[in-house]
Amino acid sequence: MNSEKYINEKLPKDKAQQFADILHDAVRSYLDNMDSCNVKEWLGNYLSEQILYKSTEEIIAIRDKIINTIETHEQTIESMNNALNSGKSIEENQLRHGFRKKQIMEYQQISRHMNLLKRIQLLQ
Repeated sequence: MNSEKYINEKLPKDKAQQFADILHDAVRSYLDNMDSCNVKEWLGNYLSEQILYKSTEEIIAIRDKIINTIETHEQTIESMNNALNSGKSIEENQLRHGFRKKQIMEYQQISRHMNLLKRIQLLQ
């Protein structure tokens, strides 16, 4: 793998930069508007501006999926922290709380993506 062009085998640096730019623009938009509307309103408006070819119903579905994913992720992080603080393994705690193996793998992938975002920030 050419480390000049790739962050890892699945993510070329140009795509990582594109993602970082999109994320930067979204965060900037949120910060500019956070005092004038709530997150749900802001995200719906932001997505409507960015994804012109989607219907209002599709935008609402995307917005709700993003918000639900973040809420689930926050609950998972809290659960993982509780497991670590109680001396249990994260996987054991997740299985005890009804997580399926697929969900555990998804959350492990999210963790890898978050680490990747940290690396992207270091490149800038």
